[in-house]
Amino acid sequence: MKYNENHSLLKIGEVAKLNHISTDTLRYYDKIDLFKPAVTDDNGYRYYEVKQLVDLDLILWLRMNGASVHEIRQILEIKSLDKVIDVLSSENIKLRDQIQKMQNQLYANRYYISHMKKCMEWEVNECYLLEFENRYCVSTDYSVSPGSRSEYELGLKNILQRINDKDSYFNSFFGGIYRRKKESPDYKSELYPAVVNIRNHRASESQLIPKGIYGVMPLRGYFDYAYDMIPKLLAFIHKEGFISSGDCYVLKIWEQGRTASPSGEMLELQIPVLKRSV
Repeated sequence: MKYNENHSLLKIGEVAKLNHISTDTLRYYDKIDLFKPAVTDDNGYRYYEVKQLVDLDLILWLRMNGASVHEIRQILEIKSLDKVIDVLSSENIKLRDQIQKMQNQLYANRYYISHMKKCMEWEVNECYLLEFENRYCVSTDYSVSPGSRSEYELGLKNILQRINDKDSYFNSFFGGIYRRKKESPDYKSELYPAVVNIRNHRASESQLIPKGIYGVMPLRGYFDYAYDMIPKLLAFIHKEGFISSGDCYVLKIWEQGRTASPSGEMLELQIPVLKRSV
């Protein structure tokens, strides 16, 4: 096909450059009959009229807002505002979900950085008092052997299957819970795998870790070693004029995933406390 050189036509490269897109995108739109050139000459070169750029602007705007090729074709054909509103409303829902996920990740990253810095300042096996805000956790409904890596890891995967939300799962601290014995300051030796500080959780699947002061102890080892260190933390809590008031949480601050030795694991014991009555 010949084209009239008196008409103002743009080459495919010029259209691509004007719209900050690739020539491959324009060739693809031509191939699927979404946005075709005004003229294709005998050598296969594509040329576009300037007035066509209005449709291209609409196509690119709709694509940016999540419209499918089928939806864009419908809008171009019938010029329906109702269809545009449907597309934008659907995209708004997706954007809100994405924003929530990004906010959760930002919150988690800030928490990780802040808490890891504290742990780097502390001495291993020394005890401290630290205040926490409300947190949430999800734990297994069964216990595992504190020294068994395989049982523990399977417990975590059980939690992931239950909450069915890998973003919340991976934006949490992995850890475990030693339950406090009823009417006793001592703790049971069974470990319940848990993910702690979970956000975007379902209330039915999570339990509140109340805000307040906690006795904490950074240590290196595994969960069985952490259990052996609970008496030292309890002694510190008593010395500081407090009493333990709930379950003992063990958080994984850092782990050496590729080593068979548990000595590289950085854990942290956390026990909630209340001021002891005089």
